[in-house]
Amino acid sequence: MTLRLGGLHHVTAVAANGQANVVFYTGVLGLRLVKRTVNFAAPDTYHLYYGDAAGRPGTILSFFLAPDRGQARQGSGQAIAVAFAAPPDSLAYWVDRLAQFRVPFARSLTCVDEPALTFRDPDGLALDLVAADVPSQAGAAEHGPVPPEHAIRGLHSVTLALEDPGATCRFLGDTLGCVESGSNQHVRRFTCAGSGLGAAVYVAADSRGRGTIGAGAVHHVAFRARDTEDHPAWRARLEAAGADPTDVIDRVYFRSIYFHEPGGVRLEITVDPPGFCIDEAPHELGMNLRLPPWLESRRAELEAVLPCLDVGHLRGAAWPLTDAATRALADRAAVEVRLVISNHVGTDAAGDLQDELPLGPLGLGLDSVGIVELLLACEERFGFPFPPALFDDGGLTVDRLIEYLRRVSRA
Repeated sequence: MTLRLGGLHHVTAVAANGQANVVFYTGVLGLRLVKRTVNFAAPDTYHLYYGDAAGRPGTILSFFLAPDRGQARQGSGQAIAVAFAAPPDSLAYWVDRLAQFRVPFARSLTCVDEPALTFRDPDGLALDLVAADVPSQAGAAEHGPVPPEHAIRGLHSVTLALEDPGATCRFLGDTLGCVESGSNQHVRRFTCAGSGLGAAVYVAADSRGRGTIGAGAVHHVAFRARDTEDHPAWRARLEAAGADPTDVIDRVYFRSIYFHEPGGVRLEITVDPPGFCIDEAPHELGMNLRLPPWLESRRAELEAVLPCLDVGHLRGAAWPLTDAATRALADRAAVEVRLVISNHVGTDAAGDLQDELPLGPLGLGLDSVGIVELLLACEERFGFPFPPALFDDGGLTVDRLIEYLRRVSRA
């Protein structure tokens, strides 16, 4: 039997701040939250999946939310970067969009000279947006904030950091059947069968010592097998290579085998069926907490300990929210905004801040840097982006901040 991997199925990382994670990936990058479930091994924490409109394999980046885990330390034995594919002519749009949301970025090239933008998510996970001519299967999230012609198409690649990259390269070629397809003095590029989404894996030497898993780190990388009939053959091949694979594990939305490559990176081989629509209608993906059958009896217990999480999608400048506790933020907007301003400027007179009071030099006295810092404080407190451009046309006042918070937190 000829075994071939069809590229990446998904990548799973770790995040600390769930609300910031949702805002960034749905609101800034325009992905769809396609599944809100729990970490099956630790069901008192969320597992969030983002992807294209249909949640198709090859488009999925997921996160275990672990606020108490601490920050990751990057090093060898990890996937240190995740790359998305964007339409070839869309990087100029993404330069403007990242700048609008004040996401620092740098221009870069892959080892085969594909133009890219490099940046980080709120937890520090390294991301690349690569201009790549790959087919669009389902496109952007419907009614999402990014126009379809510029929307992220799916995964492009991952970068593995290894103390001994040679052993990993041999494993990718000899065991997983990938083909070396490019290199430079820093990295080697391997390609899975086909040339679609998530076809590439980059391998880089890393002498920083062993990395640790925490917020901002990749937990594991999943590849696609053709079908469930290939799983026994893959297990046998992995056992022969000394990769110590697990049995096939039921993850509800797919079936998986887990193992480690020689450098210690945790990998997975999974199959596409049954997919994310097995327990939700396509138009409701991600809007409700879904539990596996063996945890359904604990729903009330788990809902009581899981943090309130807005799973709305950005439409223009407004976020339609679904959780009652988050909707209530609209009613508290006046109080909450005044508290943030008072804390920021060092005064206890929150109730004395009049609605029409300008926050600039003619009112509260903040200069342009102070206003940007105030907006960052609002983002940190409320978990929504507060782009300065929204307030450039008439000066920033207390009531404009209050009204904006009401709009972005109204159901």
